[in-house]
Amino acid sequence: MAHHPDRRVKSVFMPPVNPFSHRVTAHVFVNPPAAARGDLIRNALFNYDPRRGQLVRLAASSLGNHMAIFRSVTDREYAVDHSPYPALEHAVTFRRHEDAPNRYHFHHFGYFTVSIWDFPYEHWCRERIRIAMGAVGNPAMVSPACLSGLDYSAVLVTARVARVQDVPDELHIKAIDGVATISRVALQHI
Repeated sequence: MAHHPDRRVKSVFMPPVNPFSHRVTAHVFVNPPAAARGDLIRNALFNYDPRRGQLVRLAASSLGNHMAIFRSVTDREYAVDHSPYPALEHAVTFRRHEDAPNRYHFHHFGYFTVSIWDFPYEHWCRERIRIAMGAVGNPAMVSPACLSGLDYSAVLVTARVARVQDVPDELHIKAIDGVATISRVALQHI
């Protein structure tokens, strides 16, 4: 596949999530491919363990044939650990969502604190400040002092970053209505 010269990769730093929300999911692979994959997957689980075959919901997925959503982490782990399941002339394999081939681990450089000057007043709340900092690193804490309503001079944020070089001199904060603000960023503490 040819690389388009204008195409770039951009890291997006997401806030923490409840691990239960994805630890109950698994990608499902049917090999060789089958026409009625949903029935084949449910039957394979049901034939191996009737209770667990009833406790799975299937959804469309961009990876594998389906995404299996189990009622508990234990049910998911059981299905993964005991796969592949024989199903007629097919094999049904479950792979943990977090073990997908498009996933990888990275390491943060460490914590850093920045001040953001000229942050737009209409976005001056913890949630939106964290969203803006997500362009730079994983925000860990927005200083309560800048959320008191008494000081709108700068936002002070502590975050984790992969490399200190990733901290920009400016953030261009763009709103959905087409209004943008150039906010200056100053590294305060590493």
